[in-house]
Amino acid sequence: MSASSPTEPWRPRWIPLLAALVLIALFIRLGVWQLSRADEKREIMAAAEAAPALVFQADMTQPERYAQLSVTGRFDTERHILLDNQVLKGRPGVHVWTPFKTDAGPWLLINRGWLPIAADRSLPVIETPSATLALSAQVNAAPRVGRKLGGQDQLKTNTWPQLVTYLDVAQISAAMDLPLRPWILQLAPESPGGFDGRQWSVVNFGPKKHLSYAWTWFSLAFTVALVTFLLQRPRRRQSSAINNPQTSSNKPPARSE
Repeated sequence: MSASSPTEPWRPRWIPLLAALVLIALFIRLGVWQLSRADEKREIMAAAEAAPALVFQADMTQPERYAQLSVTGRFDTERHILLDNQVLKGRPGVHVWTPFKTDAGPWLLINRGWLPIAADRSLPVIETPSATLALSAQVNAAPRVGRKLGGQDQLKTNTWPQLVTYLDVAQISAAMDLPLRPWILQLAPESPGGFDGRQWSVVNFGPKKHLSYAWTWFSLAFTVALVTFLLQRPRRRQSSAINNPQTSSNKPPARSE
């Protein structure tokens, strides 16, 4: 029986090994971050589900986020803010934000839903009831963006409606000369005075997608670790007879007695 080939001493290839370790650490960190994002989404969805139903009062400065608020009053029929770059079913459009004068006194800013915008970027006609309305709406914070591209919107005080890229309640309040509350309302689908796209969601997508992303990052980390192990493991030496075939062929044959 032939003896097994000896194993070469392990000599790590340092540059690819270090690169692999960096990638593995990065992928694991991204996977853990996605798991934490999934937990955050669960907490937000649970908070929205447990939010109370409230009736607006004049002294209500900061109602609980995601609460369903009942409020009575009138829309401002002239002044509207159109938040650009809102897509519904593949169509470009705007969200219509209109100030609402409550019977209790304060002014609130309400997102009334989505309207399409023409290809030539002409603004849509905004039909607004002038009668007193009893509305139901969800309390929320004003929409935010991670990074603003381009300059700040410059609102005029005498031109309405106005198209904006980013929603700034303080700026809108100054341009309209109205003491708007810093939080906003999202008009419920069953309430009058609204438009399409009022199936509001408290999150862009649920925790399942984050779990899917986490699985992808962890799988990449495992793949890099496996490939690195296979490439870095010690190799067996080939036998001297295989490496030097002439040695065995030049050996004189044994004599027969």
